[in-house]
Amino acid sequence: LAPAMLAARNGNRTRILLYLFGIAGLTSQLALARSYATDATIATMADDETFQHLLVRVRGTHDWIWAQGGARNTPFGYLPRPLAGMRALLLDETAAEVTVAERPLEEDLRTVEVSVALRRDGGARVEVVETQRGTFAAQWRNDLEEIPEEVLEQQFESQYVASFLPGGDLRRLSITGRDDPNGPLVLRYEVELGSLARETREGRVLPPLFRARLAPQFASAASRTTTMLIASGLALDVSVRVTLPEGATFPGAPGDVALSSVHGARMQQESAAGARELTVRRSYRIPRMRVSPEDYAGFARFCREADDAEAAEIRVRM
Repeated sequence: LAPAMLAARNGNRTRILLYLFGIAGLTSQLALARSYATDATIATMADDETFQHLLVRVRGTHDWIWAQGGARNTPFGYLPRPLAGMRALLLDETAAEVTVAERPLEEDLRTVEVSVALRRDGGARVEVVETQRGTFAAQWRNDLEEIPEEVLEQQFESQYVASFLPGGDLRRLSITGRDDPNGPLVLRYEVELGSLARETREGRVLPPLFRARLAPQFASAASRTTTMLIASGLALDVSVRVTLPEGATFPGAPGDVALSSVHGARMQQESAAGARELTVRRSYRIPRMRVSPEDYAGFARFCREADDAEAAEIRVRM
């Protein structure tokens, strides 16, 4: 069947991948894996509703390398996070139970570096470098394939930039790594804003930029009576550097914060201010997890406190 599927360019990609490994003389096996996103009950008898995901593993130089044939624009050996580290059954005469390779959270790390050059009238030039890795890089590559080049900048401005820099005018956009699934995808863009910092009696106030908003993502309910599932998690680093015009100063800086919660969830924020330059760095790490109803209140409080910390405005004295 696999040769026919390959010739027709149609069919199960994971089975085709197994066939190609065989042609190359590599030792490989099919396996059915369970997902972290489904029922976590450990049963003595395997069933097709639990082990739903067809994977292939191939013998590498030092260990088995796991892969899924259906993932597009991903590096070799990529697995969706809900499948990493999970139980799987080999599809051979042994039906042995094995464990899928782990996948560190840092492989999906997103980094955002923001430089804000503030003007006296409250407008600003904002330069951003976003580095997408792993799952996020693959999602961006897949989305970009669907956008004609002639409308890319217009759609990037109206559908992406406008969501966090409303009223911004996209002046420049550069994307690297679109055709290299083994590396990160990097977005570099420049946005001009006629109004960013609002005026006050003491000077101006800059709103927080590139917030993660953990509570809306992970803890929107007031309480829970069932376990909450976070199947993929979050790894995000944000750096915002603000440069002031001549004669302006920072009367203070957002406070440093270090928060933690169940299963290793954590958020850190620290800032450093000079005469005319201030940098705020934020780091978020939310592993995949199941949050019990007993732990939910504490986890929700952690999310709200993180949101409060990142919501701190930057005050400027003109």
